[in-house]
Amino acid sequence: MSHWKDNGMTFLQHFGFAIDVGLRLILAGTCCIIHAVMPFMFQTTASDCVKNLAEKFNNHLDNDDP
Repeated sequence: MSHWKDNGMTFLQHFGFAIDVGLRLILAGTCCIIHAVMPFMFQTTASDCVKNLAEKFNNHLDNDDP
């Protein structure tokens, strides 16, 4: 079985989920770099992103329960 099937998704669902997570991480990382240079900007963006991603993963795992 493939990874996406093991996670209860079709290929396209997995593709969308992975793209969404990857883009959010890129955005959070970019905001962290900007925040390092200008601490008054994006003060909670990365931590908010991590919290939202944790919720997204937890919701996905909850939906896999029989």
